[in-house]
Amino acid sequence: MNELTPTMPLLEARSLQESSPLELLAAYETIRAELRRREIVRTNDAPAGQFAEWIARACLGGELAPNSEKAYDLLNPTLGRIQVKCRVLRHGRVGQRQLSPFRSSEGYDVALVILFEPTYSVRSATLLTPAQIAEQGRFSEHVNGQVLIATDAVLATGVDVTDQFVPLTTTAVPARELWEREWMSFALTYNGYGRHEFEGCAKIANEAVARFESAGELPRSLDALRACLFFEQRRLRFGDDVGEFSPYLAALIAEIGRVSGGVVRDDRPLTL
Repeated sequence: MNELTPTMPLLEARSLQESSPLELLAAYETIRAELRRREIVRTNDAPAGQFAEWIARACLGGELAPNSEKAYDLLNPTLGRIQVKCRVLRHGRVGQRQLSPFRSSEGYDVALVILFEPTYSVRSATLLTPAQIAEQGRFSEHVNGQVLIATDAVLATGVDVTDQFVPLTTTAVPARELWEREWMSFALTYNGYGRHEFEGCAKIANEAVARFESAGELPRSLDALRACLFFEQRRLRFGDDVGEFSPYLAALIAEIGRVSGGVVRDDRPLTL
């Protein structure tokens, strides 16, 4: 966001910087529709694909594949290599459930098909095997790949994992200039006690502090990094000493941002 001017005719830069990923995506959809109405743009190309990969990692776990990897998008310890496909279901659009082509049945173990509402909330999330895709899709020489239309009937043959995505909210990792002011509230977007209980969370955090002080190393997993930040917030909140924003806290937030790609799951209850 640094390239944004302080004020813009339609939006203020600060409003964009403080908005959640879902708010930004919903605003983008509104703008895209108006651009299409004016025939300024002719397609519905959107950032949905990258967001689908982020949300898949947040909900299912695993590591995103390098950008150079074409066969799969997410490596999950249980499901293996996942190819992520998605569509945004815009009302009144014909053919909106046709997925981008599957170039090969090799190189991935399962496909995850996510259908988004226009607001980018998840309508459905379904796992399909390469065999199911080959059976229910059709090969197109024009695109040199398997074309699949994600109808309700097709999705019903797969494994419905929508409950792992809903109700999901995400939040952005704070920008560097906001770390000191916002780190405590950001730490609480992860429910460390709910995920690890007090003893488990304390063990992760205490071992990480010792390792950082002795060797300058941090945990490798996003889950452990967020557990550490959560516990440090609780330690400061209920401890006797009022500590300052430390290099360790800064290192945790920086690594969370790097590993997550800037977007993390928000464990706080949804407010309607």
